[in-house]
Amino acid sequence: MDNKYEKLAVRFESKLKHLIANYKSLKNENEKLAVEVTNLKNELMQTHKSIIELQEKCNHLRMANTLATTEEEKMIVKDQLGKMVREIDKCIALLTE
Repeated sequence: MDNKYEKLAVRFESKLKHLIANYKSLKNENEKLAVEVTNLKNELMQTHKSIIELQEKCNHLRMANTLATTEEEKMIVKDQLGKMVREIDKCIALLTE
């Protein structure tokens, strides 16, 4: 009888050690993922802020374009709008990554 309980205790101890190892591994992975989530949230907020700023610039340039009186002013405004659109496209590409 004693041998039977010893085998049972050894098996229990082995399974317990395995569960503890799995717990530690999952805990470490969870911590890493939490850090990654925080970093991604910060990056998303920065990108969102950049998009809002670029949208405001775009709106200001649209108003400037409506006020521009010469062709030269319109070309300058058009170039600035093109640059902003490219910046917005870059931000969108970063968001989709």
